[in-house]
Amino acid sequence: MVSRPGIFHRWYIVACGFLSQGMRVGLGAQTFGFFFKPMIEELGWNRTVMTGALLARDLVRAGASPVFGYAVDRFGPRFLMAGSAVVLGVSMMLLSQTRGLWNFVLFYGVIGTWVGYGFVSPTIAKWFVRHRGRATDIATAGLNVGAVALVFGVGSEPIPRPPKST
Repeated sequence: MVSRPGIFHRWYIVACGFLSQGMRVGLGAQTFGFFFKPMIEELGWNRTVMTGALLARDLVRAGASPVFGYAVDRFGPRFLMAGSAVVLGVSMMLLSQTRGLWNFVLFYGVIGTWVGYGFVSPTIAKWFVRHRGRATDIATAGLNVGAVALVFGVGSEPIPRPPKST
């Protein structure tokens, strides 16, 4: 048996899983706290209403998870991941047009539910036998790296420069 040098195709799948996990968590879950207070002030909602919308998102996600799991097993993750990226982009654009509570629940809760954790792990499990744990750990690390990187970018203020002395 001849071994080929270089990186095998399956490690590119792990890298894409790492990036997709990081973007999903960084854009969706972790950065929401930065927009919580400004949205309450701008839209005139209270905290109960805002967290109720987040509860609706989690309930829709819990109900949709078995459907997406079946779809990943039946059709594979390729089109589902591409579709979820498009849906996430549309959801983020529509969120900028939120004027009422029903808009927020629809755009953030229902539409944004399509992007989930369930695409990456089953795909990696099918591609790896010997290094399955390592590959899954690397892809899952994207959750934490994305949360730190994108939260830091959203929540940080530019550092003011000291005045020039003449």
